[in-house]
Amino acid sequence: MKRETVDVGALARECAALMRIDAEKAGLKIAVKVGEPLPDVALDPRAVRQILINLLANAVKFTSDGEVSIDVRAEGEELLLVVADTGVGMGPEDLKKLGARFAKGADGVRGAKGTGLGLAVANALVELHGGRLALQSAPGEGVRAEARLPIVKPARPERRLRSVVESARADAAAPAILSQLERVEAYRRERSRSAA
Repeated sequence: MKRETVDVGALARECAALMRIDAEKAGLKIAVKVGEPLPDVALDPRAVRQILINLLANAVKFTSDGEVSIDVRAEGEELLLVVADTGVGMGPEDLKKLGARFAKGADGVRGAKGTGLGLAVANALVELHGGRLALQSAPGEGVRAEARLPIVKPARPERRLRSVVESARADAAAPAILSQLERVEAYRRERSRSAA
């Protein structure tokens, strides 16, 4: 995992834009809501993008009409990413088995099939960040997927300012570092002097 400072709101909008064509083909809209202000947070952007895409893909697959939404906000010491839909929903038995690799629910409403890896991958990436993924659903009531990620502040680089005079003194006092080629040339000069 490679953490960096991420604008999570922009990332959510990007993921919605990536899924918009699939959603429009299905007659759906994707709504994005970003709770402002969001704190500076250090996350792996590729992982968070994959989490959102996987959750959005499932939401689009299992929703025949209505909308899919992404809600991003800070809640205490956590960043909350919610993907919700107005789709067919799931019963308690289906909810129990989801998240395990290759555990599939019913086929999508338009006959779309999957491998059963989407939620497992999303769950693993959430856990990699130290968070948790929870699903809430009931038959006919859609699905609400909540990814809660701990807010990790970006590391601030330590800055040390030196005056020009101090820098010059430090550079003069530092031992000369020779490249391999310079060492070979120095060795040859030394041998030619001792041979003469």
